[in-house]
Amino acid sequence: MTRKPQRVSVTIDRLVLRGFAPDQRDAIAAGLTAELRAQFADPEAARQFGANRSVASLRAPPLQAGAKPQQTGERAGRALARSVRP
Repeated sequence: MTRKPQRVSVTIDRLVLRGFAPDQRDAIAAGLTAELRAQFADPEAARQFGANRSVASLRAPPLQAGAKPQQTGERAGRALARSVRP
């Protein structure tokens, strides 16, 4: 019997970015989304969750301004992925 790969579904209802210029929002969100997609694309990452798991709210650690907005989003995505893994 072949097991169906588990699926991870991430929904971002609200993204609060304090201390960043308004014109950086879209690039930060794009970097965050791309990194979360990459972090959870691997079937092994999905298996780490085991049974259904829901997380109502996550906070990324403070991020240093100065990097390109896309890279800031990617760093936030990596930090968030680490925070939800068991």
